[in-house]
Amino acid sequence: MLIVKGDKLKDFIILSSVSIADALMQIEINSRRGVVVISDSNKVLGFLTDGDIRKSLIRGIQINSSVIDIINHNFKSIQYEPFDSLSERLLKIFKDFPEIEIIPLIDKQMNLIALGVRRD
Repeated sequence: MLIVKGDKLKDFIILSSVSIADALMQIEINSRRGVVVISDSNKVLGFLTDGDIRKSLIRGIQINSSVIDIINHNFKSIQYEPFDSLSERLLKIFKDFPEIEIIPLIDKQMNLIALGVRRD
């Protein structure tokens, strides 16, 4: 498991205003089957996987549509508190949910602090 912070976050996040095509490109860059969707003010709005995109395209959503129309608002996250057992909580989620590869680490206001990323 990796904790990703700072400039390295850019490979795993997209703004809610970007197109589905742009989201697919970002997923290709990070090779983790998904991206965290954030607002302009750095609040986590949801998560988007390549499967979510595939399903939306099958339903007739256009590839140039905004990701805000298809993001998943029901996602796993962990409140970031540096003084507690963050690593243990991340490992438990990765163990209990093998399909999850990225977990947003957020503060109480849903601001993105870092990401937990499953190692291959």
